[in-house]
Amino acid sequence: MTLAKKIQITTATVIPFGFLLIQLPFCIFILGINDHHTWFWVGVMSASGSLVSIPLAYVIIRWIAKPLRNLRETAEKFSSGNYQARSNIQSKDEMGLLAATLNKMAEDLALREKILSEKEKKISVLWNAIQHSTEGIALIDKDLTILQANHAFGRMFGSSIIDLVEQSFASLPFPENVVRKIERKMRKGEPWTEEVEISNSENGRRVCYISATPVDTKKVREGWLVVTIDNTQRRKLEKEVRTKEHLAAIGGFLTMISHELRNPLTSIKMNVDILTSRVASDDYSDKYVRILRRELNRLENLVRDILAYARPVQLESQAVNIDQLIERTLDVLLPALEQSEIEVVVHNPQPEMKMDVDPDLIQQVLLNIVQNAVESMENGVLTIIVMAEPVTNAVNIRVVDQGCGIEHEYLDHIFDPFFSKKSDGSGLGLAISKKLVEAHGGTISAKSEPGVGTEMTIWLPRLINDDMLAPVDEVRRED
Repeated sequence: MTLAKKIQITTATVIPFGFLLIQLPFCIFILGINDHHTWFWVGVMSASGSLVSIPLAYVIIRWIAKPLRNLRETAEKFSSGNYQARSNIQSKDEMGLLAATLNKMAEDLALREKILSEKEKKISVLWNAIQHSTEGIALIDKDLTILQANHAFGRMFGSSIIDLVEQSFASLPFPENVVRKIERKMRKGEPWTEEVEISNSENGRRVCYISATPVDTKKVREGWLVVTIDNTQRRKLEKEVRTKEHLAAIGGFLTMISHELRNPLTSIKMNVDILTSRVASDDYSDKYVRILRRELNRLENLVRDILAYARPVQLESQAVNIDQLIERTLDVLLPALEQSEIEVVVHNPQPEMKMDVDPDLIQQVLLNIVQNAVESMENGVLTIIVMAEPVTNAVNIRVVDQGCGIEHEYLDHIFDPFFSKKSDGSGLGLAISKKLVEAHGGTISAKSEPGVGTEMTIWLPRLINDDMLAPVDEVRRED
């Protein structure tokens, strides 16, 4: 029961009975009425007074209960979130003071709701920006537990946000020495930055720049804001720039040395041929002549490779059938394939596929790759897979062998000039192949597993859709 109802019932009951309780003692003790006739009229007057007191009580009830009802209705509107409602009580008494206080409270709540709404909007925009940031961002508490992280942070560490939250930051795949350094600096509360190498099954090895900034609330350390930036591509580009600068510096020197060596080698070879024709042949002389000629040929090949690597690439592109180009390459290496008992399987779903390339240069690339594969195998299957990428107008050529494979620590260096694990290798074959492929706007990469084999992938954005075919034999150039 509401307070207004209680006042209404109490007033309607108390006023009439109060009137009677006052009238009876007044008539008996003050007026001294004792006859029945007078008491009859006194009763009539009392009843009439009681009837008159009921409307009077109703008026009093309305006067007292109305402001209470107004305050209650206004408070109910506040509780439902309508802070624009106001009490219209204007009296100077306690009711008016209570109404003014309630209205002031509503104004304060409306202002705070507006401020809170604006802050929530800003936080929503900020959080949306954080979630779509390409930089990894995470919030970590003072115990190094990850409280929240964005998608980029999860991708860098090969995990989802759900898996990262509540995980210890120190348990992420950092090198052991980095973990100790991170824990020490964070326990001390020092801001820090570090470039570390992260390894995970999803992304492989990544170079990341990590910075951690303390988060304080009222001078109390609450945790850390950690930002991670993937520097892998940047470091790769920096390495390529340094390599190109290095190669540019030695390119002229190599060209000069090669030319200086080429002339004496030609002279020596000619004189060996002359001496051989004038000296009587016997087993002893023939043996050393063969050694001399073999070494001269090796030096000539080395000089030729150096010149090929040092000179600028000039393309003479033609529309070339890929199947014919692969077939021509395999014909050159057929004796070595048969000797090693290697079966070659070519997968090309579109045999008529053509690409716009310099056929001699791409054949040299294929020769280098297939020859390396043959030299790494004793027998088995060599697979060549050709796939078109119509969206990018590119051709993927994958050469997969079953050879000895390449150790992981050497895999990043196989395209470096003069890098070779073969005793008689110049280390320029794959370096030249990379240069020729890049001259066509393509890329060349390698995957290998020791004891399993190696997969070389050539990507050339040179796919064409032309029914005209330039036979490979017609575009062969004289050396």
